[in-house]
Amino acid sequence: MAELQLPHVTNIRDLSDEVSRRTGRKVVLEAREQAPSVCGACAVTESAFHVYYDPRTSSLHQDHIIAHEFSHLLLGHHKNRPASALSSTIFRCAW
Repeated sequence: MAELQLPHVTNIRDLSDEVSRRTGRKVVLEAREQAPSVCGACAVTESAFHVYYDPRTSSLHQDHIIAHEFSHLLLGHHKNRPASALSSTIFRCAW
């Protein structure tokens, strides 16, 4: 953690504020049922990153999904991905 200069937290969800500070956008964690082939996703808007994880999976797996999406955001991968890359068809529920 010291090498990454991350604050001391007790779980990955507590890093939302730090990811927000570093990226300049609010981070919103959202439990949302998703298609069977999808575990998590991230939607980017002008003001926020919406990190989705499937509530039907274990809490350990949910935390792994969130950490994975945070990593994409911190590495700037969202800058090279068009908005159309996140299709509503990957979600089981309707928007």
